[in-house]
Amino acid sequence: MKLKFKAKCIGHNASIYGLCALNKNEFVTGDGNGSIVKWNINQAETGFQIAKCDQSIICLAFNEEMLLAGDLLGHFYQIDKENLVRRLIAHDKGLYKIVEHDGIVFTVGGDGWLKKWQGVNLIESIQLSHSLIRSIAFSPISNLAYIGDAAGIVYEINTDEMTLIQKWIAHPNTVASLCFIKDKLLVTGGKDAKLQLWDLDDNYKSIAMIDSHWYSVYDLVFVNNHIISCSRDGSIRIWDLNLNPVTTYDALHGHGHIRSVNKLCVMPGGAHLISCSDDKTAIVWELVN
Repeated sequence: MKLKFKAKCIGHNASIYGLCALNKNEFVTGDGNGSIVKWNINQAETGFQIAKCDQSIICLAFNEEMLLAGDLLGHFYQIDKENLVRRLIAHDKGLYKIVEHDGIVFTVGGDGWLKKWQGVNLIESIQLSHSLIRSIAFSPISNLAYIGDAAGIVYEINTDEMTLIQKWIAHPNTVASLCFIKDKLLVTGGKDAKLQLWDLDDNYKSIAMIDSHWYSVYDLVFVNNHIISCSRDGSIRIWDLNLNPVTTYDALHGHGHIRSVNKLCVMPGGAHLISCSDDKTAIVWELVN
């Protein structure tokens, strides 16, 4: 598999931290100045600002009814189809990740809490850590969530009951990213620039580990039987299922970013990948087998 450069989205005036798909053609980005911008992959040179928030937007998600956003102070924004904005206080520090699963929204933040929402209502919450939580991924076959914190710990959570099942040390410091590649195989990316592959069926055993980037691995996605990672080092890299390198995209290879790549998003249908960066741009890539 490889990436083919399609277009660069230019218009933000600050680093882009938030990214999510709306449908197979449209996606949104959020930046350090609080701007949220909608783009179309077929007209990527022109974006449309749909909201302006007071703080840096650091995560975005979409649940078919509303666009959801989190900022550096822990505010939780819900933006409807008319672009009307509702703001809630969700976390004491930053709100770093929003995930929708089976109609329920989950948030994690700098205060170490996992919170469960239905609309504007907080259903349940659990404090997992005294460290910042940056990453969360759901099992593809259950309601188990896997959550990584700044102490390098991964937590396995039953989200029906909001109870801790297991935890283990995955990296010496921040677990910055997580993704599943099979039902019971979890990949973690750390501030230590390593990727690790974990077999959850074999007593949470690490079955592969590599030095993947020069700096923190900020995001991971799984598509077309390959893992794609991005990093503070400004690169996007593709790996096979055994964590063997396939190819690298950066400023020197294939129209890549010139600064930290902060988020990745596979568009519905799996034909395109979006990346966003500290260089104030997003790039639309075609996924080519």
